[in-house]
Amino acid sequence: MPKPGQSSLAELSALRSIIDSVPHPIFLKDEDGRFVLVNQTMSDLMGHSAEELIGKTDYDFVPKAEADVFRANDRLVIETGNANINEEFLSDPAGAIRSVITRKNRIVLADGARLIIGCITDITDFRRAEAQIRYNAEHDHLTGLANRSLFQSETEKAIAASRNDSRVAKALLLIDLDGFKNANDLFGHAVGDELLVQTAHLLTGLINPGDLVARLGGDEFAIVQHAPPQPEAAIGLADQVLAGLSPMIACGHRVEISASVGIAPLDEVFDYETLLRRADLALYDAKKSGRSTWRVFEPAMEAAHLAARFLEDDLRTGIERRQFSLVYQPFVATRDLGIRGFEVLLRWRHPLRGDIPPSQFIPLAERTGSIAPLSEWVLRQACAEAVRWRTPLRVSINISPIHFLQGDLPGLVEAVARETGIASDRLDLEITETAVIRDIAGAQRIFAALRDLGVRVVLDDFGAGYSSLQILKSLPFDKIKIDRSLLHDVGQSPQADAIISAILRLAETLDLATIAEGVETEEQVTMLRQASCHELQGYLFGRPGPIGAYEEVIGKTRKRA
Repeated sequence: MPKPGQSSLAELSALRSIIDSVPHPIFLKDEDGRFVLVNQTMSDLMGHSAEELIGKTDYDFVPKAEADVFRANDRLVIETGNANINEEFLSDPAGAIRSVITRKNRIVLADGARLIIGCITDITDFRRAEAQIRYNAEHDHLTGLANRSLFQSETEKAIAASRNDSRVAKALLLIDLDGFKNANDLFGHAVGDELLVQTAHLLTGLINPGDLVARLGGDEFAIVQHAPPQPEAAIGLADQVLAGLSPMIACGHRVEISASVGIAPLDEVFDYETLLRRADLALYDAKKSGRSTWRVFEPAMEAAHLAARFLEDDLRTGIERRQFSLVYQPFVATRDLGIRGFEVLLRWRHPLRGDIPPSQFIPLAERTGSIAPLSEWVLRQACAEAVRWRTPLRVSINISPIHFLQGDLPGLVEAVARETGIASDRLDLEITETAVIRDIAGAQRIFAALRDLGVRVVLDDFGAGYSSLQILKSLPFDKIKIDRSLLHDVGQSPQADAIISAILRLAETLDLATIAEGVETEEQVTMLRQASCHELQGYLFGRPGPIGAYEEVIGKTRKRA
């Protein structure tokens, strides 16, 4: 092949003056791949002077794997004469790998010598930014775990692998933190974030190579596990998760936290949505079972889910067609056992299914957003009924946490009192700690407005939760209702008697009225009377029933206005 002759050297000299003015790295090579000419920018990129580069090949400066790629592209340009544009990798003088776009073309000098002229564009920063954008799009910013989008795409690959090879054993685990919302609300978002980060570290440390852990959002995590046999391997992993979670130290706070886990094996599942739904149903069943446990998907769960969906539709219809009614259970003064008022309870008689218990339809109403109109109906109906009693006894009404947090409760109570004519100081509103723990400052404003109306606020189910004492310190309750679970052994167990006595002494110190629910025996009455409990409620004094059953107490009702 012809080499550059004397006449061609003049051409190269002219080219030098041109390429030295170009800001991008420019080089010329001969047919054997030797550098013939380079500009200063090319020298800087390679980390060698022009004198060191001229007459040498790529093999003298970069790893063989990179030089092989460069040489193959050089030959292609020389032999075909076609322009060649490739993204290549080039080791810089510090040993870092840089991404470059190399544009090569063939030129023929006057004496027939064929040269390769190349221009390099360094796109390393662009590729890094591109990779960071892609990483951010696929990962959770707080924990660094895969996010929902990446998790779905990787799970779909796992499902495809299982479809092609029945011997591949995989399972999806959905993990939801129990107690996280309370901890987040009680201690603040910094503690909540730290709990999520620690959980991510725990899960990452428990999985095997090839498994994937993700944060799907909030306090929900997921794992795709590749391990036989299933579901035994997933159950073992779930047990490790539960054992590793509680307690945690976050921002100096000791936090009791656990998890519920739903497990769905990939066997016979052909799409992501079905797999996720099965894991979610198993998770829901685990939460219903008392939390801090796991459940493996079973077909019966799907049937139960469908039944719940049908019941959800029936609930909306029941509200529209007024299938609900009120029953009343009396509460009495401890000193003389005289009835002082009634707790209002909601009942639903389905035209086909019969009586549906509140434990079934109240959570459903809260979950579906039907609780607000239902609660408003209860308040209006109870007040309209109570205003007709000739004896103005108190009326105690349960308020849903959702209704308490999301609605204008004081405004509603004021409006209902004005419309029905009931004196608002006859009303007791019962709320649980979960209704107020999420927003203490907001609850304080609501309490103040209700007190201005003369309404008394009762802390329901006292003793059933872990944060009741904190709530009593922060909010001005008028009365606490001692949960029935604490009364079970009263009068028979010294320990149970001691717990009740301590609660009642605390209430007396805080100047709070007290009522004990679930009273069923004379021994309980005796003990509670001696301990100075103010009021009692339970089957011993009357079961929930229509108000007409208590006509001799309330007096003959007045006619409706």
